[in-house]
Amino acid sequence: MTEEQILQLWLKGYDKYKVAKIYQITYNNTIKIIRLDLRNRNSGKLLTNYEALAVVERIIYKRTIKNIVFFSNNMYTISIKNKEKNI
Repeated sequence: MTEEQILQLWLKGYDKYKVAKIYQITYNNTIKIIRLDLRNRNSGKLLTNYEALAVVERIIYKRTIKNIVFFSNNMYTISIKNKEKNI
């Protein structure tokens, strides 16, 4: 799954635990498909619930921090404009 797909699921209303479970299932299925080949039978590591949740939380946190910084920067410029008007 890409970051956009994870964010789309989260924005649809799924909680981070459900998104992490979906991410874990899709990731582990791709690893199992890779392991079907005889050459790659020991390659790849399956994700645990905790590791999948860490990946999903990092993506969601990155998204929310961008929105907070954008919002706070806009509020800062608005407050500067208001102070200039009051003077």
